[in-house]
Amino acid sequence: MDTETSGLDPYKDQVLSIGACAIKERAVALAQSFEATVRQERASAIENVLVHGIGHQAQREGEAASEAAAAYLRFAGNAVVVGFHILFDVIVLQRLIRGSLGSPYRPAWHLDLALLLPALTGT
Repeated sequence: MDTETSGLDPYKDQVLSIGACAIKERAVALAQSFEATVRQERASAIENVLVHGIGHQAQREGEAASEAAAAYLRFAGNAVVVGFHILFDVIVLQRLIRGSLGSPYRPAWHLDLALLLPALTGT
C-alpha cells in the first residue's frame, strides 16, 4: 500500500491518493489492485505536484474522501499492510478514515519494507 500526500507531515498533510495491490503466491497480483484520488478543496503546491505527479485538476476532480476511504477498506479487508515507510501511510489513512467515516483504521499488522529489505538482501 502507498499514499501520496500534500506534504511530509503525517499529522497535518492531506491524503491525495491511495494505491494498493494484492500479493498472491509471493508475487504482485496487478489484476487485484486499488487506486483512488481523493478530492481536494484546495490543490497542493506546485512543488508538491512535481513530486507525486497528481495535477491540480485531478486533485479537484477526485473522489469524495468518504468514498475513497470506504473503497480502500473494502479492498484491503483485514490484510497485512506492506509498504515502504508504512507507518507514515497508516497514520495518514487513520486520519482520513476517522475524519471521513468516523471509524478507526487499525490494520492487524503492517510491515515496513524499508526496514526488512536490507536484512533480507544483506545490504
